[in-house]
Amino acid sequence: MTRQHPAAAMYGRAVDATTTTHGVLAGVSESRAVRVGVLGPIEVMTELGVVGLTGRQASLVAVLATRPGQVVSATRLADSLWESAVPQDPANAVQTLVSRVRAIGGRNLIETLPNGYRLAVAAEQIDAGAFQLLVQRSYSAAPESAVDLLAAAERLWRGPAFADQVQIVDVQAEIARLDEMRVVAREGRCRALLDLDRCDDAISELEGLAAGHPRRDTVVAYLVEGLARTGRTAEALRRFSDYRAALARMTGLDPSPELIALQNAVLAGDLAPMPGGASAAEPTSFVFHYGRFERAAGETVSYGVMGSGPPLVFTPGWVSRLDELANGVDPRGRVLALLARSMRVIAYDRYGTGRSKGALRDFSLERSVAELRMLLDEIGEAHVVLFASSGSGPVALAAAAQDRRIAKLVVLCGLAYGPAIFHNPGVVAAMLDMVRSSWGMGSRVLANLLMPDRPDEEAFAAFQRKVATGEVAAGLLRQMYDADVSDVLPSIRQPTLVMHYADDPAVPIEGGRQIVAGIPHAQFVTLDGAYHLPPARDSRRIAEAIAAFSLASDAAPVVDDSGLTVPPGTLGA
Repeated sequence: MTRQHPAAAMYGRAVDATTTTHGVLAGVSESRAVRVGVLGPIEVMTELGVVGLTGRQASLVAVLATRPGQVVSATRLADSLWESAVPQDPANAVQTLVSRVRAIGGRNLIETLPNGYRLAVAAEQIDAGAFQLLVQRSYSAAPESAVDLLAAAERLWRGPAFADQVQIVDVQAEIARLDEMRVVAREGRCRALLDLDRCDDAISELEGLAAGHPRRDTVVAYLVEGLARTGRTAEALRRFSDYRAALARMTGLDPSPELIALQNAVLAGDLAPMPGGASAAEPTSFVFHYGRFERAAGETVSYGVMGSGPPLVFTPGWVSRLDELANGVDPRGRVLALLARSMRVIAYDRYGTGRSKGALRDFSLERSVAELRMLLDEIGEAHVVLFASSGSGPVALAAAAQDRRIAKLVVLCGLAYGPAIFHNPGVVAAMLDMVRSSWGMGSRVLANLLMPDRPDEEAFAAFQRKVATGEVAAGLLRQMYDADVSDVLPSIRQPTLVMHYADDPAVPIEGGRQIVAGIPHAQFVTLDGAYHLPPARDSRRIAEAIAAFSLASDAAPVVDDSGLTVPPGTLGA
């Protein structure tokens, strides 16, 4: 049974050319062709209804529909329709075929002219032309109207363009053009939905688009934006990370600057849901410019620089990779993205991890301190703020006691004396053995302790395995367990800010209290929650507290309603 065309009701019953009797066809031939459909199987709508065409009859209409208003010669039509088996009398063969199509689709469907044949319907009477007109009108329309126009355009599609005609060379270019325009139109509708704050509707459509076009920049950008604006930050960042990996694998290229800027806006929390459903989209630059130095012959350390302003050096907590800070797998990247707005942020991968690949054998604290001080030599700054996180706390504390180029010190969820925190030797030995001998299981256990959002755990576990071997990971973990810099704390004269989560599952808050007990002038901020690495919702306030501490004068600190200690008048709303 013939499928009813959306507009067929106004013309009565549908007509199927494959089953209609000669008598009925005679009636059809007297009717007028009203529309031609190519966005699906080829069909003609007449005054009597919809006529489906097949075989060369459909092919003839398809070729002519690719050139609305233009005359196509009989020779060109014959070459397109018969290819290598062109009849001996191509002009007569085409004329016979035209007559048959007129008998089915109406005598006015195809015009005969001295130099060939022309489809006798206006471009907008071909559904492809109507589709193009709706899309063009959407460009200048307000978002709400654009959504309606593009929905109407999408409804014109009944299947693949020029279905069953893909073997015709003259049709293939038009199929490609229409397919591209359809994707652009669907992207445009999603953009309008996002502009109307209908993010869930946009995400639903974008998921389908992404399945068919996984490496299309605009689809990825809109999907990442929509996910971030609905609070699905971790999923948004994973989408970007998957896209970047696929792009590198297939083309060797990096994402566009626009996509990187969007990613950084997500990292910085600029697209997070705001009170009342509003959202802000203020992209921030987060592109590392890489450098390298040798800490010993044949041992190269990679570092990255982003932003401008007073220098802040970030010491990786344990294992790291610079570009994972940028793609959000390491949640501290969100904090660094915000800090880079007002400061020149320098981060590095400890030798043996991430981009600083090599066979690391010396896991002593002294060697790690020397590595950090070599980075200070390399960047050549007279004064820096040193920002340490997690297991790099002892490294930063020891360096601050030795090096007056470190003007201020920030420690997030760190410690000074490992044996007092990790006091069960059996647990320590079991953890080290698991990391060293079963890195897959060890990475998952550690991810469970470190990650703020449970859906991120598997991605973070994979990240750890990618950036370091089990042997290196165990060696650096052992360094933290054994670290003891408590004797140097009294010699640290630099202003120091210590922040620690109250219920930190990886490094208990006693670690932060050790530091404050040894540095009497240190400020101590207790953060609420059972986290070690900061969740997205805390990134902005942590970054603002660090920036305020780093850039402000010695104003007396106050405590804002989030529990963060910061100099007065420096936190945003």
